[in-house]
Parts: sequence; C-alpha cells; structure tokens
Amino acid sequence: MTIRLVALGLFLLSSGFLHAASHDADAVPDSEQSYSANRAILIPYDYLPSGLYDPDVDAQPTGSIPLIPGTQTNPLLSAIEKQRDEALKKAREGKAMLAQQAQQMAEMMELFNPFPKPKSLPQQTSAPKPASAPLPQASGAFPVPRPVVGIVIPEVARGYEDIYRRFLGGKLIYTDPRSKAKTELPIGALANPLEGTFDLSGCVDTGQYLSISTGYRKAQKPENASKVEIWLAPWFLVNKNLSSSAKHLQPIMGSWDSVAAPVGLFWTWGGWGNDDYDYLVTNSLDVFGSADLWEKYKMSCRASLGRGSAFARYGELGRMFEFHF
Repeated sequence: MTIRLVALGLFLLSSGFLHAASHDADAVPDSEQSYSANRAILIPYDYLPSGLYDPDVDAQPTGSIPLIPGTQTNPLLSAIEKQRDEALKKAREGKAMLAQQAQQMAEMMELFNPFPKPKSLPQQTSAPKPASAPLPQASGAFPVPRPVVGIVIPEVARGYEDIYRRFLGGKLIYTDPRSKAKTELPIGALANPLEGTFDLSGCVDTGQYLSISTGYRKAQKPENASKVEIWLAPWFLVNKNLSSSAKHLQPIMGSWDSVAAPVGLFWTWGGWGNDDYDYLVTNSLDVFGSADLWEKYKMSCRASLGRGSAFARYGELGRMFEFHF
C-alpha cells in the first residue's frame, strides 16, 4: 500500500513538471516579446485589391504593406490615394485621346463622304443700316413698307421693280465748294424713299435756302416759304396719283417718256402754288449725274421764262449737289 502511494506521487510530480516544461517551451522569450512590441503589423497583398500596391513597399522581402501603430500616416491609405490619383490622371488622358481620335475619324469620314452635311446653317441677318448720322424723317405719311431682308417692293411700284430698285440705290452727292470733299446722302437711307426729305444740316448752310426731297409737291409748306424746293419723282409714282394729289402734273405727262426718262426733276419756290413749277423729264438715269442741279435747272422746260432774283440766287446753291444712279 505504501509502495503504491509513493509511485502515484512520483507519477503526478513528473506529469506536472512535463506540463510546465511544455508550457514554457511554447512561451515567447522576453527578448522576443520586447521586439514584437515594436514590429510592424503586416497585411498580405492577397487582401488588397489588384493595382493598389506601392512599388517601393512591394520591393520589400516581406511582400506586405506595413502599418505602423501610433503614427499619423497610414501607408496603406497613402498607397490607395496615390493609385487613385494615377487612375484619375490616366482616365483624363484617355478621355482626351478618345476625343482626338473621334475628331480624326469624323474628318476622315468627311473626306470619303461624297455628300457631306453642312456644319451649320446660314443665319438670316437684317439688312445693314447705313453708317450715317441719324436718318432724316419723311416729310409726309406715304405708306411705304421698310425692307427687312432684301428689298420690299411697295404696291405703287408693282410692274416697275427694276426702276424702283435702281431709284432706291441712288444718292444725292454734296460737294463742299472749298475743300471739294463729298458727302453722300443715299435715297435708301430715307425713312420713306418715295416721299422723304434729305437732311442738309451737314452741307454748310444750304438747308436754310434749299429743300431737296423725293416724290412730288402736294401742298405748300410753311417751313419752305423762303426756300427753293427741288423734287425727284419716279414716273410711276406721279402716274399712279394723277387723279388725286398729282393732278397738277397732268399737263406734262404727254411729254414725259417713262421708258427714256423713268425719273423726273421738279423745281418750285416755297411761296408759289402747286401749278407753278419747272421740270426736267428727258434725262435717263445714266446721264442724271452728268451735271449739278443748277445746270439741270437751266435745262428745264420753263427756265427761259425768267424767275425772281431770290429764286435764281438760291437756286445756284444747286451747284453743290448732284443726283447719281
């Protein structure tokens, strides 16, 4: 009995020693424990998405990205941010390259396409406005539409479109007697080309003694009581109104050849009645500019009848003006 107790005690003692030895063998030495506290935490590349590797870290023998505990910088996040920036840069470069390639392909298609489409449709623009001073206002209220795009033919000019277009392209030219500088006053710039008065304010003081208008005289104007009036009228405009506002011109219509002279000139004194006027209805548009308005007056049908001294003196101011078509 005693021998058995001794043997059991020895067995238990030996088992405890072996267990303690085994436990000590599995424990980490103090030197290794102190070293492990400063070691980096390693994350295998297998846990990272493809392409998110830092080339400098990838060259390490461990094959892992270290995360240093207790520091502000996270190398893993830095590597991800760096790869993100590189990916965005490559995406922008790729987008620009694709746009360039698409442009090159479009140009190649245009070369081989026999019926290329226009790049843009032409935009309609309004007729250019004359670069002159403020446009003179019409003296009457003759209903003539203003052109918007191109030339609008008024009803009174139907059937005489070519004459109207050329009339609209005509101009009154003023020549300064001293400097010989010329000033053009386009008929088309008038608010009403068939019944408008030219603005002579830029022609020295001629506007105080002369009134030059398109159309024909319908009645006396108080502002022209002491002026010589000069009128430029197309035949079709007078003929259209012979039974009304132009009836005082009926006596001359038999001698007015509308084909040879489609436009006539008329002179009158502001204080005279409608029936008292001089006229020139024999000039073609091609010879209209062959002489100034005073020389044209001397060619008129009634100039030889003689006029008052004031009419002759003021009428000579017509030397400064010519009509050209």
